[in-house]
Amino acid sequence: ELKHTHGELQDAAKTLCAFLNRGLPGIVLFGITPKGKLVGQDCSDQTLQEIAQVSRKFEPAIALQIKTWEVEESHRHVIGVQARGLLEQRPYTFDGRAYERVGSTPRQMPQELYQQLLVSRPLTLRWESLPVSLSLEMLDHEEILRTVRLGVQEGRLPEAAAQAPLEELLERMDLR
Repeated sequence: ELKHTHGELQDAAKTLCAFLNRGLPGIVLFGITPKGKLVGQDCSDQTLQEIAQVSRKFEPAIALQIKTWEVEESHRHVIGVQARGLLEQRPYTFDGRAYERVGSTPRQMPQELYQQLLVSRPLTLRWESLPVSLSLEMLDHEEILRTVRLGVQEGRLPEAAAQAPLEELLERMDLR
């Protein structure tokens, strides 16, 4: 989905909601006109924060991935936003409403479809399948090391794991 500026953020969020409800890996690009002309847009920290804040209006919770590209010789940017969620958590709502994709536009989802998706949602979701947006710095490194030591002590991890530097452990756990 192409948007001229992040001033169209509410419409973009409805589109992301519709993508989530279809299980599509949709991306919204700000700084490109709907006809495909690359115009870029100003991209301050406040702009990125406003985009990130829109994720709070989604239910169930989602993770947004935001990436920027500088438009050559203009000091303007294209901003790409992708919503990540789980198919099993459908239906997703934005600002209290569910959306679906019809052709190239989002529209409010009919109540009947919303109810069908809601009823087909699994009763329980495992915590490890939920989306997370944590940085490595946010992890409790001491707790990780304690857990590794306990795993070695209980015979669930090899002795070498307790001797490995934290960076190596995180790489092995695919957290780097």
